[in-house]
Amino acid sequence: MQFGTQNKDRLVADIRQVVADLDAVLREAVSETGAEVGGLKGRLRDGLHAARASLAELESDVGERAREAARMTSDRAREAARATSERAREAARYTDDYVHEHPWAVVGVAAGIGALIALILSRR
Repeated sequence: MQFGTQNKDRLVADIRQVVADLDAVLREAVSETGAEVGGLKGRLRDGLHAARASLAELESDVGERAREAARMTSDRAREAARATSERAREAARYTDDYVHEHPWAVVGVAAGIGALIALILSRR
């Protein structure tokens, strides 16, 4: 996390320097000779190159963080699906065991639910 903050800070500093150099180039272009303007243009070019490099590093860092977050989210989703599947299997085993141990109770409950549904549908 610290590395990304350093990249961002460096990028901001590089961009500020490029803007300052550009401002100086514009001021000097109006009032000075070509030699000084050439020197400022060189500094501006170097600053722009440094800003581009910092931006590329920052983009790479952000991309890596996004890939890591996606991987972690995928892992969590996979684990949640596995846990849910296991709980569903346990519930099915429990239900199967209960039905085998108490078949008449299940038949009675099913008949009661069927009668309740028939009563509700007949009132419509």
